[in-house]
Formats: sequence, structure tokens, C-alpha cells
Amino acid sequence: LGPQEWGYCTNSNQPKPPRAHYDHVTKTLVLCMDHYCPWMFNTVGYFNYRYFCNFLLFVFVGMFYGALLSFRPFFAIQTDDYWRQIQWSKEHHKHSPIQHSTSFEYTPTPPERTAIAFSFMICVSVGLAVMCLL
Repeated sequence: LGPQEWGYCTNSNQPKPPRAHYDHVTKTLVLCMDHYCPWMFNTVGYFNYRYFCNFLLFVFVGMFYGALLSFRPFFAIQTDDYWRQIQWSKEHHKHSPIQHSTSFEYTPTPPERTAIAFSFMICVSVGLAVMCLL
């Protein structure tokens, strides 16, 4: 068959257009099939490729925004302000958990430390991975 000739799909028992492929997950013929996307739960092809690209763009923008929000607290974790905040909180609040003060507003408390590090690293790594797909 040439590139412009129709064929016959034995899986779906239908005429097969040029550049169409049978998708075994959705059990349909897909024109210009690119791949099956488990996040969109659909096959990416001719009619929805732009939606897939929009999805990747919005995921990248969201991860970039998340990395921007957690950038300053993440890099304030190992600074001198972090240790001064812990000392200040221990001196002023002997029997209560460590609290924020106005002079250390971007410095996370010890319970927040893991969540901030995790969110920053996830946002950066997923953002870079999705950017490679764009």
C-alpha cells in the first residue's frame, strides 16, 4: 500500500485510512496516532494533539509557579536565619511548638521543612521533564 491508499484493519474490521493505526487500549482506529496517554486516559492523535500540547504547557506553567512559590523557603532551610529562628522560638515559647516570627517570614519551621523541600524538588523535576516533551 502507498501512503495515500486505504487499507483494511483486521482488528476493528473497518476500512483503514492512510496514517491511521489501531489502538489496542481503546480498541479504535486513530488517525495520525502519536501515543496513548494514561494521564489524559486517551489516545493522542490528529484531532486532540493540540489539547495534549496545551496540557503539557499548563503542567509546565503550574510546576514553574509551584517552584517559584517554594523557592525562597527552600533556600532558607540551611541559612543562619533558620537556626536563629529555632533558638528564638525555644527561648520565647518554652512549652509550645516552634512558631514563625516577623523577622523570619520566609524561613520554614522544622515541621514545614520536609514539605517545602519535597514540593520544590517535585515541581522542579516534573517541570523539567515536561519541558523536555514540549
